[in-house]
Amino acid sequence: MASVAPARSVAPARSLYKAKGPQLEKGMLDELLLVCTFVGTNKVSGTDDDDDSDEVRAVDGFVRGEDAVAWLQDLQRALRRDDGDARAIRTTVGAWDVLRSKLLPLAEASAGDALATRTLCKIFVLLTMPLSDKCQQALEATIDPKKDKDRSETAIRTRTELRDAATKQATQLIEARFAFAERPKVLRALSRMFDGLRKARREPGEDIDVELALTLLRNLLVPLPPLEDGGARGAAALDALTKALREELVLDQVLDLCAAVHARENRQWHLVLVEVLAPLLAAHRPADVAAAAFEEARRSDHAKARAVVDARLEAAIVAARGRAATSATDRK
Repeated sequence: MASVAPARSVAPARSLYKAKGPQLEKGMLDELLLVCTFVGTNKVSGTDDDDDSDEVRAVDGFVRGEDAVAWLQDLQRALRRDDGDARAIRTTVGAWDVLRSKLLPLAEASAGDALATRTLCKIFVLLTMPLSDKCQQALEATIDPKKDKDRSETAIRTRTELRDAATKQATQLIEARFAFAERPKVLRALSRMFDGLRKARREPGEDIDVELALTLLRNLLVPLPPLEDGGARGAAALDALTKALREELVLDQVLDLCAAVHARENRQWHLVLVEVLAPLLAAHRPADVAAAAFEEARRSDHAKARAVVDARLEAAIVAARGRAATSATDRK
């Protein structure tokens, strides 16, 4: 079984942390390093003799660490203590690419562990929370040098730091969309969190699973302010994620819930369902939706007409063969 080497993992990760912008509280950096090290490790090809080689080796799988759930719960508690605007803990974890390299592979390796899956989903929700109102305003605000002359250096520095933090968060949210789109097994596990909706009597915790799944979808689909590229990468990430959610039938689960939303036990999810569906609908013009529906109906009518013609032709062939067989019998 592959083992985790803290000394080798911590040093490179520590070098990636730069003391710029929001600062982590004392001891938090070491705590994050330990958590991200011991949740698990990538199993790579090669032997121990190759450890000092600079050659990039292929990843053969992911080895879940001992007490991985306990380490995940530590990470969850750390993220809950994060600042509401700058979110230094979240941006640090994002800078290390922990979601793509550790947490999503761990989710695949823990598919049969309900506690680990639920804890990971809570962490995914915390890592993908939408930007705060202050960050949203800082990112959308237009900088006016004339007005800045009347502002103090502290106010300008605070605004700049908040804008930088908002840019990092928005960029990491875009990368999170791509990361989830690349992991169909994780999306299948997300789809299974809706299974409790089909039961006549739900077990304790199944409502929590549905709420976590919906909240994660809301976070991943929430509209983002355009960055320097004009929003092109964000749109591409949304398209990739939407395609993956459709292929893994996650959106079908959401539609099933919408159809049963008037049931008393489902009324609590009205608002979050609107938040999930609104970004998907906003990407399409009503005329395009109507045109697509018309084209689908036309194809359906064409297919039905084709089926009728095929059925008649098949009946005619069968009748002709019957008549030929009867004629042959009569001649005998």
